[in-house]
Amino acid sequence: MTDNSADLNPITSEAGRAMLDESIRSSDFPRLAAHFVTQANLAYCGVASGCMVLNGLGVPRPESSPHGAFRLFTQDNFFTDEIESFLPSDKVRKEGMPLANFGRAIQTHGAETDTRYGSDISLPEFREEVAAAIADPTRFVVVNYSRELIGQEGPGHISPLGAYSSATDSFLIMDVATYRYPFVWVPAAVLHTSIAAIIPEAEVSRGYCLVSEQHAT
Repeated sequence: MTDNSADLNPITSEAGRAMLDESIRSSDFPRLAAHFVTQANLAYCGVASGCMVLNGLGVPRPESSPHGAFRLFTQDNFFTDEIESFLPSDKVRKEGMPLANFGRAIQTHGAETDTRYGSDISLPEFREEVAAAIADPTRFVVVNYSRELIGQEGPGHISPLGAYSSATDSFLIMDVATYRYPFVWVPAAVLHTSIAAIIPEAEVSRGYCLVSEQHAT
């Protein structure tokens, strides 16, 4: 298997910081950074990512007891009774969150989602759609990728994308497992490969979810 780790640029490096400074498609980065959270346990990457994008949108936030009168999505209040009915939190703590269930859970909180599977979309389509979404202040992108296929250690993972560098054709993953890896720039082709591989136990590929506020009817 090809080792793609040399193609990664952490944002903590001089090159990584320069890529963010030069990126013109990075409107999602400051809004996500303002609500960034580290996943609460080894399997809560989807929950942490969901809280970040929901807090960045204009959807109604739930009560959060630690914050008094201020409302906020947290990893403690993400699981409502409705979500527990199809995605039990106990199961997520052990197995993580499938991409399809991620989109469904986000919808129950009042957002609109559009799930894409990597095996169904070409690299040019992926690049164009995701870069446009990152530049759109009304949308976020959450990606489900294989760590191994981008050159990191570990299985599948979920995190938001914060920016696109056209100069290097790379996307910035805002990794919610900050205790393992920093935010990192990944070449579009490498990231596409990592979302297009089939998950054997699920018989579907990984992919990404576009998240936005619900459109008025």
